[in-house]
Amino acid sequence: MSGSSSQTAVVESFKMRLRPRRRLIAMDAWLTDVRNAIADATGIPAADLEIGEDEAGELLNLARIAAHDSGERTNAPLLTYLAGVAVGRGAELDRVVAAATSAR
Repeated sequence: MSGSSSQTAVVESFKMRLRPRRRLIAMDAWLTDVRNAIADATGIPAADLEIGEDEAGELLNLARIAAHDSGERTNAPLLTYLAGVAVGRGAELDRVVAAATSAR
């Protein structure tokens, strides 16, 4: 591989890694608006409904696994809902994700 081709491959690899972040940033404005609407409707403080970057990654990975491994894309939002219910009732997200991924 020539130097120019090697540099192009590195740049393309870097761009591929950035795409999910840009997508998350674009989704963040929408998700923030929805979070605020849910907070207003339920009386739950918006700060209690924040999703950190690590949590978002875990949930998106969980949704990906559910959609692809089960063969039913509709399982993705349902599984993330189940995870949310479990976490809302005191479970740690990493334990919920570990249990869900080991059950497949």
